[in-house]
Parts: sequence; C-alpha cells; structure tokens
Amino acid sequence: MEKDQQEKVTDEELVEETEDESKEESVQEEQEPIDEEIEDEEEAVVSMEDYQKLLKEQEETKERLLRVQAEYDNFRKRTQREKEAALKYRAQEVIEELLPVMDNFERALQVEAKMRQPRTLSKESI
Repeated sequence: MEKDQQEKVTDEELVEETEDESKEESVQEEQEPIDEEIEDEEEAVVSMEDYQKLLKEQEETKERLLRVQAEYDNFRKRTQREKEAALKYRAQEVIEELLPVMDNFERALQVEAKMRQPRTLSKESI
C-alpha cells in the first residue's frame, strides 16, 4: 500500500513538475528578449583593467601597422632604385660593348675617305 501511495505521489509530482516546466518555458520565452538586453548590457560593461588592456592592444596593433607600412614603403623605394640602377648599368654595358665597334667604323670611314681623295700625279711620281 505504501508503494501505491508513493507511486501516486510520484505521479502527482511528475504532473506538477511538467506543469511547472511548461509555465517556466513560457515565462522564459517571454523573458528571452529581456535577458538578451541584460546580457548585452553586461557585455557592454567592461572593467577598467580590461579597458586598459584593450587600449594597450590597440596601440600595439597600430604600431605594428605603421611599421609594416614603413617597411613596405622602404621596400618599394629600394626596388625602384635597384631597377633604375640595373637599367643604368645595363645601358653602360651595352655602350662599352659598342665603343670598339664605333671606333672601327670611324677608322673604316677615314680610310674610305682617304681612298676617295683624288690622287694627283705629280711630275716627280712619273
């Protein structure tokens, strides 16, 4: 008999718990937007220590960004100078290779000019 009473009590408790849970769920569903607002406000509240930490992080990130920008700018300028130097010295090498050729052309033109000059026959040569 005690078992029957215990089972009845247990069944009644289960029914009550189920009813309570369904009531709580409906109340929770109504309160969810309110709870979300409260959570947002709690997240918005930051301790001074966390704020200082975030400021320090921001400053470090800003400094790293500036360094990376400066490094990129230096890289860009250095590569531009290297390109200009390469063009300059490439042209210099070509000119150095062409100088002997130009000298030979000048000598050839001088010889040709001498050969075209009319030869005068002098009395002595006869």
